[in-house]
Amino acid sequence: MIGYVMIGSNDIKKSRRFYDPLMKFLGAAPKATASDERVAYVPAGGSPVLALTRPYNGEPASAGNGTMIALPVASRSLVEEAYALVLSLGAVDDGAPGVRSDGVNSFYSCYFRDTVGNKLCICHFG
Repeated sequence: MIGYVMIGSNDIKKSRRFYDPLMKFLGAAPKATASDERVAYVPAGGSPVLALTRPYNGEPASAGNGTMIALPVASRSLVEEAYALVLSLGAVDDGAPGVRSDGVNSFYSCYFRDTVGNKLCICHFG
């Protein structure tokens, strides 16, 4: 259902120091581009892709209020490993690993803000 997600960055090199190790952990490799203005992380299956880019309109990038990207992993232990990894890369904690439930679905997840304030979630369903 989702082809790709783009995250704005004012400093691609700085953002890559955070996202390169995280995406490698999640099984996605950076795809070279003709410019230092963007990078795409492509998983083994080909999609969905996560991309970092300078905004095309030339305005400064900013974290979206109410926007969050959830990245699934295969187990609870991988949620915990990812959480430790992102904190070591400079992420800000926004919810330690734990069981979350909305009354219908339960899942194990953690929440964090990347080095420029974007909110992400690492989660395991089931």
